[in-house]
Amino acid sequence: MIAELQDMVEASFPAFADANLIRGIAEGVALADQLRASDPILSGAVGRDLAGHLRRAGVIARIKALCDRGELPFEASIDLMPIGNWHHLVLRASDTLVSHLCRTESALAFPKDTPNRQDERLTNQPDLFDENVISLSAALKVVEEKCVWLTYGFTSEGDLTHACWAMPSPPNVAETWYAHINVVERLRRSGQAIKSPPKGVDPNEVLKFKRDIDEALRRTDSNRETEE
Repeated sequence: MIAELQDMVEASFPAFADANLIRGIAEGVALADQLRASDPILSGAVGRDLAGHLRRAGVIARIKALCDRGELPFEASIDLMPIGNWHHLVLRASDTLVSHLCRTESALAFPKDTPNRQDERLTNQPDLFDENVISLSAALKVVEEKCVWLTYGFTSEGDLTHACWAMPSPPNVAETWYAHINVVERLRRSGQAIKSPPKGVDPNEVLKFKRDIDEALRRTDSNRETEE
């Protein structure tokens, strides 16, 4: 890790937001699981196949809602990825620091490469961090947009395993973290209790989430028809 980048990430993704961030992830997973349990189709084999996608959608919905209400200190939008018809969550901590959501197997793991994931880690250009080319301080001023992942994971039962803010190395160099914050551990060190996922979800929230999913699917079908 690089000390100057670590300091930047810690300042931009502050500790006071940790509890609400973890809450958003837990509520998003619970929301998706409640939708599966309440829908005749999703409660079966098809729902099990889609569980990961639905949980991701739930986490995106809840974190964006918390940002919109001012309970998380970030600007949030759900944008179409540069390639294909998938959408992703975009969190802006500043004019130059952007974050995307990535599920990982563990706190220190990099996300697995899949056709539908575009993490924009290419914004962290490798030559700018080469001390033989340019100083780090100068490099930070040159890079217009720096990428930080919000990595997370959960068990099959829906229990959170980790949540981290992590600045990755560029895709054409060895996988390493330029900066890394384990949000769960930071919250524990602060003495705050980590709340368990909600056992029940407001049925109105589940219904709204289902409508959002339906609308997203209609937009995706429309985009595909336009491309054809």
